[in-house]
Parts: sequence; structure tokens; C-alpha cells
Amino acid sequence: MPAVNWSQRGKESDATRYGNFAMEHLINIILKNGGRKRISSPSCLAAAIC
Repeated sequence: MPAVNWSQRGKESDATRYGNFAMEHLINIILKNGGRKRISSPSCLAAAIC
């Protein structure tokens, strides 16, 4: 496996990594403050009404 050259990463990948971290952080804060996980069924997603 070739070594990763971190200095050659693109700005898009850095933005994606930051966005993923920010979204996960936001979700964790919501869950800590009483937000509930709800797993939607495929039929619920198709109808867009749950």
C-alpha cells in the first residue's frame, strides 16, 4: 500500500472532512440534549410524511 502524502490533499477533501465532523458533532449535541433517534422505514421516506 503506498504511503499517504498529506501535503497533497485537495481542498475538497479537507472541506468534506470538516463537514462530516461538524455534522456528527451537531447530531451528538442534539442527542445529548434530549433529541430522539428515529429510524424511518423505506415507506416513510417514500411518502415524505411520517
